[in-house]
Amino acid sequence: MSTPFLEELFKKDDSNGFAVASMVLGIVSLVCAMSCCCMGLICCFFMVLSAVVGLVLGIISLLQHKDGFNMAVAGVIMCSISIVLAIMLVVLMMIGNFSISSEQLRRFFRQSNNYV
Repeated sequence: MSTPFLEELFKKDDSNGFAVASMVLGIVSLVCAMSCCCMGLICCFFMVLSAVVGLVLGIISLLQHKDGFNMAVAGVIMCSISIVLAIMLVVLMMIGNFSISSEQLRRFFRQSNNYV
């Protein structure tokens, strides 16, 4: 004895979970990329990890040719942008222009207050 409500609730869905996961991980990695400078190294590590996993899931979703093509493309694009941002952050940190000591920051604010 089955009801139409239960049949509708448990029917097989053709949506692709990989596409949804790729898009969500792309959003998470972009949010981590925006807060990476403030949150530190752990946020940068989480950004790279979520971007790589999201990129892999997005590519798998695109190769499966299921529903969710647009979500998979969006996830791949966002994850790719996050990976490029991570590479740029690493290069900037290696060059040393990205790291400012607290003394340099205090000196900058003292000089800027003199001009106000």
